[in-house]
Amino acid sequence: MKRRVTLCLSVLCALAVVVFACTACGLFAKSSTSTEKSDDRTADVYTVYAESGGKLSYDEWLASIKGEKGDAGVGIRSIEKTKTEGLVDTYTITLTNGETTTFTVTNGRDGADGSTTTADPDAPTPDEYFRFKLLEDDTYEVTARYLDMPPRTVIPATYQGKAVTAIGRESFEGCQSIDEIVIPDSVVTIGMRRFGGKGIATSIYYQGDVAGWCSISRPESVMTSSCTLYIGGEKVEGDLVIPKGVTSIESYAFEYCSGLTSVTFAEGSQLTSIGNRAFYGCSGLTSVTIPSSVTSIGSVAFSGCTGLTTIVIPEGVTSIGSSAFSGCSGLTSITIPSSVTSIGTSAFEYCRGLTSVTIGSGVTSIGSYAFEDCSGLTDIYYMGDVAGWCAISGLNNLLSSSRTLYIGGEKVEGDLVIPEGVTSIGYSAFRGCTGLTSVTFAEGSQLTSIGWDAFNGCTALTSITLPESVTRIESYAFYNCSSFTSITYEGSKAQWAAISKGYDWNSNTGDYTIHCADGDIE
Repeated sequence: MKRRVTLCLSVLCALAVVVFACTACGLFAKSSTSTEKSDDRTADVYTVYAESGGKLSYDEWLASIKGEKGDAGVGIRSIEKTKTEGLVDTYTITLTNGETTTFTVTNGRDGADGSTTTADPDAPTPDEYFRFKLLEDDTYEVTARYLDMPPRTVIPATYQGKAVTAIGRESFEGCQSIDEIVIPDSVVTIGMRRFGGKGIATSIYYQGDVAGWCSISRPESVMTSSCTLYIGGEKVEGDLVIPKGVTSIESYAFEYCSGLTSVTFAEGSQLTSIGNRAFYGCSGLTSVTIPSSVTSIGSVAFSGCTGLTTIVIPEGVTSIGSSAFSGCSGLTSITIPSSVTSIGTSAFEYCRGLTSVTIGSGVTSIGSYAFEDCSGLTDIYYMGDVAGWCAISGLNNLLSSSRTLYIGGEKVEGDLVIPEGVTSIGYSAFRGCTGLTSVTFAEGSQLTSIGWDAFNGCTALTSITLPESVTRIESYAFYNCSSFTSITYEGSKAQWAAISKGYDWNSNTGDYTIHCADGDIE
């Protein structure tokens, strides 16, 4: 790799002082011929002088440093780099009489890979543009010193010999001059929200690898929709491969990477979690196969991935966060494995291309608006049994009159038998099941309550038999059951009268008769 050295003005002055000091003390021997380089070590000094911007020819330079005491015969024995700290190299000049002196050289960085060639005029020296705070782990947190930062701001990897591991919260707030920011692989925490205050930075260059980027902790968004991410010098686009050693994709890791088309995981993946907004707004993403090691999918993890047509959620995932797949309008079907116990609020909201959902038997709760505005959804398949279905909370966020329910592979229609162990029928449990004609309860039923909207819109339902154990019928429980002809109650008329009934529990029903154990109630 080509490497050139550029000296700052202060270094040039220091070098000049060294050279003139050497001359004054007679440390350079006079050349016998002014047109030849009489001493190789003297020529080495001239090379440093020339590459640092010196304009004099060798003869002119040599003439400028020779003095009356130049015959002393003392010259330069060696010039060696003896120390490196960040971008600063220290060189030691050893003279033929054993004395030494030093000078420093500040290197620049080119490109996202950090290669050193000519000096980068926008690369700030540590104390020139940054403030540093020593952390408890003996590493540094960096923040911007000024609002007017260089257009290309390079965060140093070290400071005073210690690693820079954190970018402070609000550290670049208002720095609207930043176009590009370079982050070293030493950083493990980015505490701020968007570089450049309002997300002015158009490019973020991370000098580590994909595994390193996945592991950085970010409490807030770093990217914007107009920002491009580069990892190890490569633009994040096309197929992204997550290395097997990655255990967590931290929040906000790849949000707005609209050039991504697929995400795959290396064989033997150890991934356990996908963080909040990890792939938010990746509109070009079409497919994701989540490894079986994953147990949780964070809130808004894939929200706004409008091109996503295939997502495989493996057995082992226990929770799907709120809005995890909201706005994924390209999805046509989704299977939620039995290991999942909760589906978060708005998890699949606005998935308008979704036509079918398969729900595993382990689900116990469905959050508000989980399937709101899924205008194409027609079929719901529940892999458990009737008892498990009745126990799920939040079914009102899934069922409607335009959707057909299947339990255990069977369409819910005809006569529905509720098992004896069921104590309550959940909110909207059978709402819109227009094929139901009758509902009965197994002998020894322990049912105590029928939830809000439980049979709302079951327009073909003609009869229901309720056990004596029922104490509460919620509002709209049988609303719009327009074919209703009879309710059979196994208790007495007095017991029926004592049952708590919500408002409009029986509105818009047909003409029916209540048959109690001791007589009918018209």
